[in-house]
Amino acid sequence: MPENMEAEPTRKLSTIVFTDIVGYSEMMNRDENQAMKVLEFHDRIAGEIFTSNYGQIIKKLGDGILAVFSSVKDAYTAVKMFGEEIKEFNTAKPSNHRLLVRTGIHVGSVLYRDGDIFGNDVNVAARLQQICVPGGVCLSQSAHSKLGQTFDAEFKIISNVKLKNIAENYTVSMLPSIYPDEYPIEKLSAIENEHSNIVIKSITKIPPEKFSFVDALIVSVGLMIVLDFAIVNALVYISEITFNAAILKLSNIWMLFYNIIFIAIFTVSLLRDAVEIKFEDVRGADKLLSYIIQRFGFKSPVKKGDQIVFKPTFYNLFMWSTQKMRVAINGNYVTISGSFLFLRKVKKMLKSYQK
Repeated sequence: MPENMEAEPTRKLSTIVFTDIVGYSEMMNRDENQAMKVLEFHDRIAGEIFTSNYGQIIKKLGDGILAVFSSVKDAYTAVKMFGEEIKEFNTAKPSNHRLLVRTGIHVGSVLYRDGDIFGNDVNVAARLQQICVPGGVCLSQSAHSKLGQTFDAEFKIISNVKLKNIAENYTVSMLPSIYPDEYPIEKLSAIENEHSNIVIKSITKIPPEKFSFVDALIVSVGLMIVLDFAIVNALVYISEITFNAAILKLSNIWMLFYNIIFIAIFTVSLLRDAVEIKFEDVRGADKLLSYIIQRFGFKSPVKKGDQIVFKPTFYNLFMWSTQKMRVAINGNYVTISGSFLFLRKVKKMLKSYQK
């Protein structure tokens, strides 16, 4: 097992393991106490299993772990045991309260310094983790080759995979999710393979069809006036005071603050945005966009006329008051319109395909 470092940096060939809890931020938004219990279990079991299989946890990264092992077989054994413990932990829990972990494993040359590790190969392991199906494991070719042929039947091999901010493409071996029926590798692997050759030439902001900033602000102010009028009338009815007296009663700094907060939140929830994207070759663009948009909690797309429509899940609808995302394809140009909050995230992910 790699030992903690001396003062001088040293370089070693190591098996790097990166884990990350799927949807942990959403879990924290929903129930902080439950999220902390999940994280505590994750950290405790990972520490016990990794250490017993000759691994060393380098550091905890929020809801993720960076570790090194003396061999790929040790890392693979630990990760499989970890998955079994997680599945046991999830027994009888509803799907939105389950613990799911993505794991990346890579073998490479790592620089050790002051108990930490550095180098491009650490970044490769992190990127492998990001493309896993929830509850699955991704190995680089360098890691998989050291396992031996005994394990080959368990993996789905995908060639020419582009990893974000990594110069070269990789051949990736994907281990199925602990819930393979819910998160099939086939769906993800086909998409990732097609994504590797997609090139975006430009992303241009265009006016949305409705609810620009001014539209959203006017609607929000109008609703606030109606709500204030209803509150005033309720005070007149309940307290038996005059209309003017009720208005004076509400004319204070706290009511002004309440009005401003309401208008700001409602404006943002209504606000829509739109972009026009020019692809070098539009083939596969619909699958790429479906993959990205669904990652943010939207349902599978439905074809309506010349548009592809993504409806929000109940959670997004309840928590964010978000609206449908609409995609229209015209030649090599694709137009996306939707919630301002979520389209910002979609644009950020698409920038990695822009040349």
